[in-house]
Amino acid sequence: MDKKAVEALTSFGLTEYEAKVYLTLVMKGVQKASALADMSDIPRPHVYSVIKLLHEKGLIIIIPEKVTKYQALPLDTVLKKLLEERMDSIKSLESIGKELISSVQQKGTAPEKDEIEKVQLYSGRWVIVDLIHKMLGRATASCEIITNDKSFVKTAGAYEQDLTAAHKKGVKTRFLFPIEKDTLPMIEGLSPRATVRHLDSMENFEEFEPDGADAGGNTFLRVVVVDDTEVLFVRAQPGGGEESAIWTSQRELARMIRLMFRNMWRNAPDMAKKRIEIETGRKPEHLTPIYGDADMEKTLRMVLAHAEKELCCVLSGEQLVYNLNTLVTESRTLTGKGVKVMMLVSIRGNVNRSKVLASDRSEVASAVRALQSAGADVRHPLDESILLMVLNDDEVTFNLLGESVVSSAGGNIGVYTNHRDTIERIREYFERLWKNSVDASDRLRELDRVVSKEVMRDGEEGLKRYFERLSGLGKGHFAIESSDPERKTIEIICTDAADVREQMRREADSDICESVRGAFRKFGEFIYEGTKMACEETHCVSRGDPHCVFRLHPLEKPETPVGNDLLKFFESIKSGRSKEPSNASE
Repeated sequence: MDKKAVEALTSFGLTEYEAKVYLTLVMKGVQKASALADMSDIPRPHVYSVIKLLHEKGLIIIIPEKVTKYQALPLDTVLKKLLEERMDSIKSLESIGKELISSVQQKGTAPEKDEIEKVQLYSGRWVIVDLIHKMLGRATASCEIITNDKSFVKTAGAYEQDLTAAHKKGVKTRFLFPIEKDTLPMIEGLSPRATVRHLDSMENFEEFEPDGADAGGNTFLRVVVVDDTEVLFVRAQPGGGEESAIWTSQRELARMIRLMFRNMWRNAPDMAKKRIEIETGRKPEHLTPIYGDADMEKTLRMVLAHAEKELCCVLSGEQLVYNLNTLVTESRTLTGKGVKVMMLVSIRGNVNRSKVLASDRSEVASAVRALQSAGADVRHPLDESILLMVLNDDEVTFNLLGESVVSSAGGNIGVYTNHRDTIERIREYFERLWKNSVDASDRLRELDRVVSKEVMRDGEEGLKRYFERLSGLGKGHFAIESSDPERKTIEIICTDAADVREQMRREADSDICESVRGAFRKFGEFIYEGTKMACEETHCVSRGDPHCVFRLHPLEKPETPVGNDLLKFFESIKSGRSKEPSNASE
């Protein structure tokens, strides 16, 4: 990769990774993601996010084939686009600067006391309870409370008057609480004045934890955000000690927390669904669309972790390689608990270029071995599946129509559901695929044989053309006597009569048999890339044979040559030992 070209593109506003991927597509043409990662020297987990950003910026296009590929827009078009964007950004900054100067000159004084953003610390449970009363009283449009503290939920009736007053003012009040059997009665009492949904965890707020908070055991109990003006973080000390809190009127932080709340709210089950779950012991049935690689990976981890008896997967080879670490870790954990892990991996063999096929097959083969060592049963489906999925006892996530479905931003589009009838239908579908499948190791061995034959066929055609070249150089006329694709072995015969061959040898400036032997060896290493080859002359007219015959085969481990003196020494020992019995008999 040309470093100067990468630096030039970064000056137009691209990151180093974006510049590398874009330049690779410009120079190498249409590529799939795995090839891009190798060519641009970018870690594979990062290349998908880089591709997504380049697509969002309009610098590359997505080709939705069975395996998604990507193509760069022309370099001159991209440079013009990036330059225009930088010019627009400069003009926008100029406009903002003029407005800022005008605004400061008009005010000319420091902001009022109430407009200054503050941060204050509070300590003590009842001090914090009083502060929440005051915040509810100041609310004019919205109030959101998130808590994983059951004791707060059970005593939330203490805020009943504040909630009633806020409701009368038209304040929209929403709570994310842990809705469980013991908290449900109190939460139902709040429902006329506030909308409540179920909270699973506070993991979204881990990024606000100070360094070392986890080690000390401190965790957030509550987060309260009022309008877009103030936010309160309440924490507990280890072992149930005194509560402490941080209150701030930083509007930007309040807006960010509200956005985070909306995202959590959108995916949280409402009180009616949680009531059904509590009463029946089964989660409410629902279907959720999934957009983007990050959400797809998060859902995949969840479905894997929830498996209790059986886990069934249908994956492409590329998905297997990309998610390998997650799949191996979860498979090892699940099989250790006695869960049966069954994976159907489509190991493709319909690639024209055997070199490309061999490269992909090597990655998939390594991944299959890793999964098998983790306890998973891995097989190849003989029926092609358009449904790529991960299914546990009660849930499934799948990418309908496989890898060809992508969003406008280039990410995956998938579905998650725990709908019972859907689960049963998909399980039946998986069982049909599993029934008509073969062991993944057998499939890989079969492909090895196919690829070897393909390489041999291409090699034989090339070798015949090579024979013509050797004939033109006066090296003789040759033909393939026999070949063995699995052993990568070819026997070549010189078809010239013995007297003609001898005449060629006498007229040549060098040993033509030795020259031909070296030529065949180099040609063998060309067609069997990565394999060291040897070529032996098994028959030669100079030794009285009717024809010269050459055997091309993989190089075996060379034996250490033994010197003449050492051979004589061994022979003398052997000769001496052969005489010992006769001496003993005498």
